[in-house]
Amino acid sequence: MSQDKSGRGRREMIKLVGTVGVGASVARNVRAAENNKRTVKEARDAAKRTVERASSRDAFATWQGASVGQHTTFHARNTAAGPKYVQAAYVFTVRNRGEDVGYVTTGARPDWSAVMEYSTAEPPQRGVGPAQSKARKHGVKPTGRLLYHGGVKYGVELANSRAMNVRNGRTTPVRGLNPAEVATESNEGGVSVSSTDYERLSEVPAWSTPEKKAEDGDVDPWDYWDGCAPVAGSMIVAYHEDVEKDKKEEYIDDLHVDMETSTGGTTLPTTIDDGFDVFDTGDNSYTGRNIYIWQHPDFVKQEIGAERPFLLNMLNGDSADDRNTEYDDHTVAVVGYDEGGDELILHDTWGTETHHLDYGSWQNASYTKVTVN
Repeated sequence: MSQDKSGRGRREMIKLVGTVGVGASVARNVRAAENNKRTVKEARDAAKRTVERASSRDAFATWQGASVGQHTTFHARNTAAGPKYVQAAYVFTVRNRGEDVGYVTTGARPDWSAVMEYSTAEPPQRGVGPAQSKARKHGVKPTGRLLYHGGVKYGVELANSRAMNVRNGRTTPVRGLNPAEVATESNEGGVSVSSTDYERLSEVPAWSTPEKKAEDGDVDPWDYWDGCAPVAGSMIVAYHEDVEKDKKEEYIDDLHVDMETSTGGTTLPTTIDDGFDVFDTGDNSYTGRNIYIWQHPDFVKQEIGAERPFLLNMLNGDSADDRNTEYDDHTVAVVGYDEGGDELILHDTWGTETHHLDYGSWQNASYTKVTVN
């Protein structure tokens, strides 16, 4: 592992814990739940500063000249003493020329991060109506309350004590939180995750397929798509090689060949691990090992704790919490976990952002464990 001048490892591993200990007094929790609110004006000002700052980045080019629109309030189930629900987040739309170009989620409490998340995706409140309609079609009545579950999870509360994700329509039991024990941390992609059991390898790069040019300037001999397995695998290699984007295309091209990926981008699971074994472009040599048996989330925690990102190869995979497109048959790079391993934090090869996927959201899957020899 390379070291910076302070002697700390370059691959910083982020771990979030509660900002207030479990021993906080009942009276303090009551005051926190009832009185700790960030005003809408304060939240809007924070959202405006975020839009102005982010608009200078290429990924947020559509935010240049954009304005902060109306807000929607999302709540959280309160597990501490006090009211049953507390205001958790104000979600502001970002508008440009009369159209939505993203949103900014701000903490509704002054002891939480002013900006919890921001994204160029469709604002989550746009999915509220369709989610409520879907619930009614299934004979379940929405309560009318909107829930923020932390990270990129936004839901519609249902009368059966469940919540429906506004993006993918999945339902889960309503989760509660103690507002005084929530910590937040932002990553480079502009997404913050609220949690008390969260760990992520922050130096694993996130990228998608490059332009179709090989290192020697020739067009690649395959189709428009390099394949999800070579792209996801290249992120893991780049992490271990301590390199930035300048080697991205070379690593993807070589893994495409080493993994015997087809010209259309399809890779057989049985050749994914072999590709790491023969990969010789970097300074390190690697061993890949496919694991086909069903693994407990403890495996995820074990690998991330050992600073080893790995591949998840899904069959009929569901969609991430902030996407409305199912992964289907797809390979992603797992770079962390949330909720004690019940959520996977991943780079999905479709962009440069980090996403969350519920553990087990697939018909079948295998892992490719990657170790440096």
